Amino acid sequence: STSRTTTAKKKKKSRGAMAKEACQGVLKDLAKCIAESKCIQEDKLSIQECMAKAGECDGLRYTYAECKRGQVNMRSRIQGAKGY
Repeated sequence: STSRTTTAKKKKKSRGAMAKEACQGVLKDLAKCIAESKCIQEDKLSIQECMAKAGECDGLRYTYAECKRGQVNMRSRIQGAKGY
């Protein structure tokens, strides 16, 4: 009985870790894109100001938002993440 409980706890932890890691690749690419953008490098604006402007990283912003939205949507949780 104790080994079953331990196994069940491990499975719950691994599912939570997977959900947190699901969008990490997109998030890293988005952070890199923002850090290397003209807005940060040349205009010396803050990250919040650069995110508010339409710019170079809009595609990655959309992809990241869709990834996070997919974690909440039960249909996509069952079917799996799209792309990336």
